[in-house]
Amino acid sequence: MDTLANMDKFEARLCEKSSLNNIPISGAIELLPLCNMDCEMCYIRLTKEQVDLGGGLKSADEWIEIAKQMKNAGTLFVLLTGGEPFLYKDFDKVYNALRNMGIIVTINTNGTLINEKVADMLSENKPRRVNITLYGASNETYARLCKNSKGFDQTINAIKLLKERDIDVKMNVSVVEENKMDVPKIIEISGELGVPVSIDTYMFPKTKGVRDEFKYNSRMTPQEVANLDIAISYNTQTQEEFMQSRIEFLSKYEWAKKTEKPKEIPMLCRAGRSSFWIDWKGNMSPCVFLEDIKMNIFENGFAKCWDYIIEESSKLFMPKDCVSCDKRQVCQVCIASVYCENGNLEKSPKYLCNLTDEKINLLR
Repeated sequence: MDTLANMDKFEARLCEKSSLNNIPISGAIELLPLCNMDCEMCYIRLTKEQVDLGGGLKSADEWIEIAKQMKNAGTLFVLLTGGEPFLYKDFDKVYNALRNMGIIVTINTNGTLINEKVADMLSENKPRRVNITLYGASNETYARLCKNSKGFDQTINAIKLLKERDIDVKMNVSVVEENKMDVPKIIEISGELGVPVSIDTYMFPKTKGVRDEFKYNSRMTPQEVANLDIAISYNTQTQEEFMQSRIEFLSKYEWAKKTEKPKEIPMLCRAGRSSFWIDWKGNMSPCVFLEDIKMNIFENGFAKCWDYIIEESSKLFMPKDCVSCDKRQVCQVCIASVYCENGNLEKSPKYLCNLTDEKINLLR
């Protein structure tokens, strides 16, 4: 998960320079793991009892102090997320403190708690963007997937409230078995509202250590994902754009087959080089999916934790099977997905191997 998604050219350039110099320019703060919905595929949500057993939530003042340390270390962009961040009782205090420090804030939310009061608060000190996850195209889908029979109406209302106040909004969609049939309607809704949509078809298998196992039956098969990915591209691009992307994909594949294989592939994303993740307890990790590499900022301070994250992230390398694979240039595999799929970095993840094979076959 990139803590600064959909960057413009200026932001991308800043992040590129920061990665070269190990400056923590962007990060995410998970204010709480609580949510007002209970989605089948969620890997974060805990109960209030589990939170209390884990030491309880940090106060707004504690997060603001950490934000000051982050700013001093070079952090410019922060993602506030959860759980559902608007459940955090002092969200407005934390949010406005960060904005008043000059930090550019993005918010991840399910949107169901955004009312006139929340929208007005945000409009007074606007965020970079509000990313709203849309879980389906009807209240029926929300009831089935999220246990919220009014969720669709609440989310659409939130999007309209933010747009009325000229706040930048983007819809994110996590596609699983329960909502895959809603995708065409979701794309239609995106056009009607004039809001860009990002559709994520790959679900990381992660449990946060509180559930017996990831609900593998919630995510689609690799073959279904490949078919849906290509169908989305075909139906959201012009014929010329689709054919161009198809040619580029297959060309990358053919090029990788003919070129010399590298000896090793380190972690290529910004995690642990210019971005970080901090969970609700204060544990800093390279990203949300690599929580085995962690150090607590409330106990050790931001600077010490960041140095530790840099060092440990530099030790992570892709499995040898991935390094020598002819499909490496067109596969969406990363260090985090390998770890989540296998529990280690020793072998390539079969799920993503099958997904890439299917895409190649379909595009051919």
